[in-house]
Formats: sequence, structure tokens, C-alpha cells
Amino acid sequence: MLKEFQKEYCKPVSSPMEIGCKLYGYDESPHVDQKLFRSMIGSLLYITPSRQDITLVVTLVLRYQSAPK
Repeated sequence: MLKEFQKEYCKPVSSPMEIGCKLYGYDESPHVDQKLFRSMIGSLLYITPSRQDITLVVTLVLRYQSAPK
């Protein structure tokens, strides 16, 4: 999956999400490719049954992505 999304050289972290991180539906972030983002989230949802450590983070990001614009 890392190779598919060109993330194989990203730095590993001990926690899947920064502690205290707040996600907002409206901010000044650069534009995100929605097709790529949804594809990444779909791939992560597929592996959550075997990776319980990322389930919470994936569902939080999924909820953020689904927020009305």
C-alpha cells in the first residue's frame, strides 16, 4: 500500500495520529486530490480489522472527509 501511494520513504512514527490533533472541515490547507484521498482511506478501511491500532484514526479522518462543505 505504501508503494501504491508513493509513501514508502515516509518517516515511521510510534503513534498513528498526533496527540491532541484537531481536524476541521474548513481551513486554509492546500487543495487535496479527493480521488486519491478516498482511495487511501478505502485501502486503510480494508486493513482495519487486522490493524486495530489504526482503526480510531482512520474513522476520525473518514468522518472529517465526510463533513459537508
